[in-house]
Amino acid sequence: LPVAVLKTAGSYVQSSFSDASIAESAIAAGGTQAIFSFASWCGFCQVKDALLKDLYANSKCARSIYKTNYDDSVSLRKKLGIAIQDIVVLVQNGKVIDLVQSASRGRIEDMLSCS
Repeated sequence: LPVAVLKTAGSYVQSSFSDASIAESAIAAGGTQAIFSFASWCGFCQVKDALLKDLYANSKCARSIYKTNYDDSVSLRKKLGIAIQDIVVLVQNGKVIDLVQSASRGRIEDMLSCS
C-alpha cells in the first residue's frame, strides 16, 4: 500500500473502494481516520457519497475518509461494529470514537474537521 495513501490528510479515498485493505491499513497505521460504509444499492449512500465529493472538492478537511464497500468488507464491518450501510465511523488508534448515520452536512463537517 502506498504510504501517500495513508499520510494524505484531507482526502476522500474512494479508488478501489471494494478493497477494504486500504481502510484497514489506515486504521492499523494509528491516528484518526473516518470510514464511510457505502453500498451501491443504497439510496442514502448515494446521497452521502455526493455530499462527501462536494465537501472535499469545495472545503478544506483535516481528516481523510476511506470509502469501503459494505457488501465486500465483512471483516472490517465486524471489527468496527458496523451493522448497516450509510455509516461514517471515526476511528482513533483502532477504536471507534464516533459513528453517524443520516447526519447533516454540518455534523459530517464537524466529524471530518472541515472548514
